[in-house]
Amino acid sequence: MAKDTAKITSDKLPVRGYHELISHLATLTRNTISFNGRRLEKLSTPTPEQRRVYELLGKPIPLRLDAG
Repeated sequence: MAKDTAKITSDKLPVRGYHELISHLATLTRNTISFNGRRLEKLSTPTPEQRRVYELLGKPIPLRLDAG
């Protein structure tokens, strides 16, 4: 009941509906940086919530995101 009222989990993370959670997970992005003729790919730093989702799924946070 406290979780419903506060909209915060016991882990101090926001309570989200399915679609809202999927939208938040979609903010984990890959950035391509071109510098001095080299191309580097950098994955954005996952939020605590994104980390927790992957932990609950028993999956590692991807080191890269596939295009497409």
